[in-house]
Amino acid sequence: MVIKTLTLIGLIASCFYLTGCESNQPEDMLENYTSRVSRVLEVDQALPPAPEIPLFPQRRDRISPTQEIREGLLDVLNLKRCNLLPLIAERNSSLGKVYSPSQKMVYELKFFDAIRNCLTTVQLEKDDPELLEQLSDIYEIKSANLTAEIWNGIYTSSEIENNFSIGEQPLPLEADGSSSTMLESFSTISSLSKLVKDHQQWELPEFVHDIEPLYEQLHRNRSGAQSLASLQLVSRYLNHASNLIEQHLKEKPICFNGKISQKAKILQNVFYKYYAGEVQPYLVQVHNSSKTWLDLNNTLFDNLIAGGLNLNSSVINYQQKVLNRNSKGGLWSEYESARDRHVQAWQTVLKQCGMMPSSTKR
Repeated sequence: MVIKTLTLIGLIASCFYLTGCESNQPEDMLENYTSRVSRVLEVDQALPPAPEIPLFPQRRDRISPTQEIREGLLDVLNLKRCNLLPLIAERNSSLGKVYSPSQKMVYELKFFDAIRNCLTTVQLEKDDPELLEQLSDIYEIKSANLTAEIWNGIYTSSEIENNFSIGEQPLPLEADGSSSTMLESFSTISSLSKLVKDHQQWELPEFVHDIEPLYEQLHRNRSGAQSLASLQLVSRYLNHASNLIEQHLKEKPICFNGKISQKAKILQNVFYKYYAGEVQPYLVQVHNSSKTWLDLNNTLFDNLIAGGLNLNSSVINYQQKVLNRNSKGGLWSEYESARDRHVQAWQTVLKQCGMMPSSTKR
């Protein structure tokens, strides 16, 4: 029985080693591609280190402070006219005292909406100067807090924290739609950042009343962290393959005087079958998903900063190195450099051998 088991294991190992059994892991696909380039060119180099992804700032550095309403200002009897008693009771309940960041944000948005509407009514009716003064003071504080409350509700949540964690697996080779669903949920949540532009005009979005399913999507599907891992992965392997091609070209040309060599024909097959057939489709998926994720975060940052949000230096530094697609030396910039460098390496080979796709009949 032991011998049969060992034989089966050996057959499985042989399958992967000799016939290249299909793998659903992006790293295996990229390793297979670079290994074939290495064998054809007879160049052996170590895999370069992966671009560094900084750690997401600690929660204490991400929290944006808010101003507390002074004692006595929230006089329950006076605010009865504003229909705020249920909200105040909810906040002071045992559950209200342990709100999650998302629940605290929803409470603050509902409270702000209610106090703003009540203030407008009292201003129009002009029948209670004392209440008007009280409401004006509360509104001023809540208005000043609004940007920070939205920031805290999103960026101090465990759901968003998980989507910037280090060590997640990269995006799968075949997109299953879960990434799109998660990005749609985050897009809806991040749209709250638009509310800080004009405190007087907006209406409370309907989805706020049932926001937890959106956060649940972020919890169950960590496509944000997977996108970051994918950018890191493809950058590393594209640079590796470029190193191999450039090293060979530095030592000797693949084609002499434009004459197609046997090595060039084999390399051309690697280009079409493995680079164009496997690597590029995955790059498209990584590019689109990562670009959407980073752009949603940057838009959210920009809206809230424009609304007066002050951020810790570690958060600003993280945005520049990880989220900002225009930041030189950032994660996206490293990916684009690796991608463009690899395209250039292939163009050099194909032009040298007269095998550019536009002029090649297949």
